[in-house]
Parts: sequence; structure tokens; C-alpha cells
Amino acid sequence: MNISEIIKKELIPKGTKLKYKYPSISERLNGNIIIQKIKNIYQLKDEFKNFFLIITKEKKKQKRNKYYLAILLATQSSDLLVKIAKKIIQEQKNIRILQFSIHPKHFRVSLILLIELDEFTGINETKELLKKLRSNFIEILNNFIK
Repeated sequence: MNISEIIKKELIPKGTKLKYKYPSISERLNGNIIIQKIKNIYQLKDEFKNFFLIITKEKKKQKRNKYYLAILLATQSSDLLVKIAKKIIQEQKNIRILQFSIHPKHFRVSLILLIELDEFTGINETKELLKKLRSNFIEILNNFIK
């Protein structure tokens, strides 16, 4: 089974499709900027609470879908929260931080951690890693407040 079949069977039935228009996201790879148009975003439920499935399509070169599993760190992002999140993911090379408006009508930019899903990543292991990073983030914020 390839990754698209796994996602269609395991993640999409556990989610609700968000019906907004989203701007493209970009990624820097070897000095080049790759723009990815967002095809769909699903808000996942049940054991995937606070998770989103983001499906993108590259505009140039390869016309294939990319799948990202994302977790919501904060509903309203700030420079301080981004610095804390960067500190948490220092050792992780495949995790990205994204400031993105999940609900564009609310005019809030959320802080999200995301990992690209491919044939070599296990969905459950990825979910547990993101949950662990989110709990570390919350713990640092609680210590900061105290």
C-alpha cells in the first residue's frame, strides 16, 4: 500500500474537511523556494485531537500530492512562541514550524508543527512524536508563566 491509500483509509475518515480558501505554503530546498498549493485540510478527531491533515500539490516540476500531519501548538502565534517552538524541535530535522491561519475568517494566525508523511513514516509513531513535542511546549509555557 502506498501512502495515499493509507491516508484515505486511516486518516480521512477520522476527519472533517475544512472548506476555506487557503494561501499556498512555501518551503526552501537547496536554496530554491518550492511553492505548494493547499488542496485540502482535514481537522482530525478522536485519538487525533488537535491534529490536522494537510494535502498540498506542488506548482512546478512534480505534480504530486504531499501529505502533512500537523498538530496545533497555539491558536494565536507570536514571536516568543515561535522561539520556544524552535528550541523544542532543534534535534528534529524533519519537523517544520508553520504560522498559518487554519480558520481564515477568525483573522488569527495559528502556530503549527508539521511532518511530511511518506512511505517510510509510521502514522502512529509520528502522532506520538508530535504529541510529545506539544506537551513539552505546554510545559515550557507553564514554567514560563510561573
